[in-house]
Amino acid sequence: AIETFQKVKQENIKEFVTNLGITPEYEKGSDYINEVHAIGGFQGVNPKQLAAAYATFARGGTYIEPHSFTKVEYINSDETYTVKPIKRKAMSDSTAFMINMILKYAVTSGNISTGTVSGTDVASKTGTSSLDSNYAKKNGIPSSAVKDSWQVTYSPDYAIALWYGCETTTKDCYITMNDGTSARRSISQVLGKNILKQNSKWKQPSSVVTAQIELESDPLVLPSECTPSNLISTEYFKKGYVPTQKSTRFEMLPNPTNVKYKETASGIEITWDKVATPKAIDTDYLTDYFSKNIYKTWADKYLNKRIEYNNSTLGDLAYSIYINGNYVATTTNNNYIYNGSAAGEITIKTVYTNYSACNSEGTTIVVTPSGTTSPSTGGDSKVDFSFKLNGSNPMSKSYFNNLINNNISLGTVVSNGVDVTKDATITYECNDNCNADEFIVIITVKYKGTTKEFSFNVSDDIDNTE
Repeated sequence: AIETFQKVKQENIKEFVTNLGITPEYEKGSDYINEVHAIGGFQGVNPKQLAAAYATFARGGTYIEPHSFTKVEYINSDETYTVKPIKRKAMSDSTAFMINMILKYAVTSGNISTGTVSGTDVASKTGTSSLDSNYAKKNGIPSSAVKDSWQVTYSPDYAIALWYGCETTTKDCYITMNDGTSARRSISQVLGKNILKQNSKWKQPSSVVTAQIELESDPLVLPSECTPSNLISTEYFKKGYVPTQKSTRFEMLPNPTNVKYKETASGIEITWDKVATPKAIDTDYLTDYFSKNIYKTWADKYLNKRIEYNNSTLGDLAYSIYINGNYVATTTNNNYIYNGSAAGEITIKTVYTNYSACNSEGTTIVVTPSGTTSPSTGGDSKVDFSFKLNGSNPMSKSYFNNLINNNISLGTVVSNGVDVTKDATITYECNDNCNADEFIVIITVKYKGTTKEFSFNVSDDIDNTE
């Protein structure tokens, strides 16, 4: 929470929270909002304000000033007084919906207990504020004491906020973490079951889309064809902000190159050039990766977890040998001695010893009686290249249609600093109807034995010319 707070401009923080009816506390003599606000470290909020703020999420981003009645009719004069509460748009419906889904998951995952209401989406957020240790020690208050315990529970129809604690914390009146958790859980369950309506759910707005992503990635990436199913999750995104890059952690392994053989007294010796260590298991790459992204504060912890995962789930980088389509052996070396006749096809595949989904297609050579070899499927030497999109990502639908309708290349293919677009094959497909309001374009580029996929977003909501 604090890291996010630090990355947002002060004026944006002020605008957002004040639109929710919350007044932040400023540093003395300035308009600076201290970052402790991110974890509840200020005095200026009460349950009514919190209920109104979370009700803003519930109703799709519109704040309405709390009020207890809507109209007064005077019997003696027939006059009518109508309440006109402040009403304003505090955030987009996409922001409100995604907050609702996050806090709904906090309930459905069992992290927060609120009680269930049949057929109703229930969301909740809890909070505990600590007691200053010097104050506690000076006043004889146990170190286990906390200052405040909060919980907000809400549905599409109602928002319920509660505070539990002592008006003034003393040695005779204080609560512990367990006291607060137990009390707010019990109270929230009773109130929720008796106040929230049944069969009430949030409707996903058109400004929000879903997409599958690969877990444990930062920045987020799309799963590849060999991403494990337990690391694939369907998540919500604001339209136009779906990730476009595919996973490089789980990608098809490259084929070995320069496969050769020579005859021995009892058979043949097969040799090949090893592939470069994939980033997924390259310790140097992973050390740098975890030191720079959201994991950086706990870089060593998550690096060690990733290495443990790689060792147990992926295993070692190795090579599997097939003769005439039949599996023979797997080795971590770049040579193998086969005792026997090997006339026909020899195929070498790059593999992980514990995980087969990323196995390469394999490089195949044909063994002839004369002892010579000739390349077969997968035997071309592969070259690396990059692809630069002809436009921005996300791209407007009109600009995309202009490229397609006028046979303009979707991008440029560069290998070793040279533009090789004319020698490459570029094809595309849409993950949905290409006439939809929003879709993902998947580009397949083939050049000298190497095939790569790239993707980008196209949306009607994007206004750009490149």
